[in-house]
Amino acid sequence: PIIIISMKNFILMGASLAAAAVLSAPSFAQCATSGSTFTTNAGGNGQQGNMFDIAPSVDMTIECIDTYWTTAGEINNYEVYYCPTTSVGNETNTAAWTLLGTDTVTTAGAGVTPDTIDISGNGAVFSAGQTYGIYVVSIDYPVLIGYMLYTTQLAGPTVYTGDHCDITTNAGVFGVFGGTFQTRDYNGELHTELAGPAGPGLALSCAAGVATADLSGFTANSPIALVYGPAAPYVHGGAQCN
Repeated sequence: PIIIISMKNFILMGASLAAAAVLSAPSFAQCATSGSTFTTNAGGNGQQGNMFDIAPSVDMTIECIDTYWTTAGEINNYEVYYCPTTSVGNETNTAAWTLLGTDTVTTAGAGVTPDTIDISGNGAVFSAGQTYGIYVVSIDYPVLIGYMLYTTQLAGPTVYTGDHCDITTNAGVFGVFGGTFQTRDYNGELHTELAGPAGPGLALSCAAGVATADLSGFTANSPIALVYGPAAPYVHGGAQCN
């Protein structure tokens, strides 16, 4: 099959594709999503975990979170939490937080290659216009050699802008919801996906064996996926497009 992602207009002819107004789509080596927000990998400091805030510009989900760990080859169990408001003032308030997902990662180390924490399919939707706290923590930190990298920011929180949300940095954390160090800039990347309906609906027409899709109702950078192949021909008005 042919899979098309993030395109404004296209015409499908048999197994070939003529495309117009193709929009760029991010490509990630370790977690393929339609959006991301990267902060920094400057390092310089670190601890067991890090808290920061997100402000979505669209309804979205979090599929993966990248962190940087200092030592390679360690088996590291991560937990990711969120709260329905800012993390500021809730750093040690366990009642405010909900577990978003867990993952076990073999650390890459050296603070160069990120560790990707896969929490896809968690079902949580982060709504546009709201602020949420995110907390990433290594459960195994007390028995490991390395630690999670972050960057000391004496000037106060830093705002990083991404495809689906902004990140505002907050605190380094030791212990699970233990003490904090502020301000500590999260080092890593949030991999996000749009939530809810993909768009206003896909209108297809067929003439002389050519299937045409009208995406004029979609806004720029609206991600879509079309899977097409001989095994599933499109039939319209008695004419088959395959």
